[in-house]
Amino acid sequence: MPPRKLSAVASGVAAQGERADTKAAMHAAEVIRLKILEGLLSPGQRLIEPDLMSELGVGRSTIREAFLRLDSEGYVELRHQRGAIVGR
Repeated sequence: MPPRKLSAVASGVAAQGERADTKAAMHAAEVIRLKILEGLLSPGQRLIEPDLMSELGVGRSTIREAFLRLDSEGYVELRHQRGAIVGR
């Protein structure tokens, strides 16, 4: 039996949603990166997810994706069960 058209439409919507999430995470990472570079976030300071979620108007997964990006760039250190900390 051929695939239903609805499935094709639904997969397109999911792809658009994924792009929007990635764009939001990129924006969140940029805002956090600038705060670090401007000295508004100090080395060793713990980054509080709920505070950033509220400030940036995004969800937890977006903040976590931003943390992953910043960790790969060396701006943030991710610590198991301790969260994200501004790199030294």
